[in-house]
Amino acid sequence: MFVRMLHEHPEFARVEQVLDGRVDLSEIESGFDLGWQELVLHNGLTTVVSETLGEQALLELWRATFARSMEQRFLASFVDLLSPLTGGSVVSIARRAPRVYEYLARACGSMSWDELSEGGTLRLTDFPQGYTFRPWLMCNLGSLQAAAQALGGRYEDVELQEIDELARSASFRVFPGRAGPV
Repeated sequence: MFVRMLHEHPEFARVEQVLDGRVDLSEIESGFDLGWQELVLHNGLTTVVSETLGEQALLELWRATFARSMEQRFLASFVDLLSPLTGGSVVSIARRAPRVYEYLARACGSMSWDELSEGGTLRLTDFPQGYTFRPWLMCNLGSLQAAAQALGGRYEDVELQEIDELARSASFRVFPGRAGPV
């Protein structure tokens, strides 16, 4: 799905030029649309996108990809089922994120949840050496923000807070939902 979204981006030709010899898009495109990709492929592609278009563009592309994925029949019914149960807050989903992360992000470190009086904090630790950390963070942030919006909240309900590049760890502050226009 991300590759399809990338193909639709007005700057795709620039990214494609930089990708040449670094990442084989056909290897990614041949997989299941919502499927898991090896970290070396995922990180190679997202690093090139971040280096070529900028970190903000990667975040926006990943958010849009995640949002479109949740509109697919496979996930849409799940989102429709969850939305009324969450009350417009991504917090209830974030509490379960560590278990989902363990399943979906194989060998990409670990995630934990710290409950706070207002929402909580997701902590990502032990991201493996040899891979670019910030693109991975942008993808996680984009996924969480898109989930917040899909459940009736806003992108601002999830913020990237602390980043320790040396320790390969970061935290995401998850708010229960803030007042204001969507």
